[in-house]
Amino acid sequence: MKFLAQILVKIFAVIAILLLAIILVWGLLLSSYPTYSWHQKMTVEVETPDGIKTGSSVTSVKWVDGSNPAIGWNSYYKGEAVVVDMGEGRYLFALLRRVPTGRLQMSSMLIGALSKRKSLGASKKLFDEIVNKHGRASGVVELPDYQYPTLVTFDDLDDSTSVQKVDSHNMAKYFGEGVKLKRITLEVTDEPVTRGTVGKLLTWLVDYSGPRLAPAIGGNIAEAPFNRLVRHLDFWRK
Repeated sequence: MKFLAQILVKIFAVIAILLLAIILVWGLLLSSYPTYSWHQKMTVEVETPDGIKTGSSVTSVKWVDGSNPAIGWNSYYKGEAVVVDMGEGRYLFALLRRVPTGRLQMSSMLIGALSKRKSLGASKKLFDEIVNKHGRASGVVELPDYQYPTLVTFDDLDDSTSVQKVDSHNMAKYFGEGVKLKRITLEVTDEPVTRGTVGKLLTWLVDYSGPRLAPAIGGNIAEAPFNRLVRHLDFWRK
């Protein structure tokens, strides 16, 4: 028994050393790739009979060149959805990605708007402009509608399943006559990442991957109701 225990200890020690070596090599590989990071501020402006209502949120974005051989670039982002207080207990949220596909995410919206391409359009020249806030990224950038994140509202903020997708071209349907989306903008900024705004309104949010706003009901996901397509992480990423 003692001999077996010694063998097991040696095996676990070898495994630990191998894992550590893999982590170190992976870290060295990542550090060798060009990395571009910045903070960006998204602002949503809505026209109402009472005047313009706005909401803003700052997210951090990082792009790494070559860390994903399949696509050449890999991106990461942290922050929260934009919240616009529409009055009378109603709120508009601009999510961190396009639901349900997720192909358009907060990390790629500014790149798409600046390159004027529906595809990614990433390049080192464009990243240099963004990081240094010059050229095309020197000021406020208005997003074309094909770069809009998904907009949502809730019938009841305490009920995650009451989420509704908002049509950016028909805001009056959800918030009353005379209400329409004016524009959505992005701007590179030195402001800190927004924290805590969404969590105060949506107290049921969790910050780990996976959960959707409504429980599974079976069947084809393509036929699932909208509240089954939205994830908690569409509202915040820490």
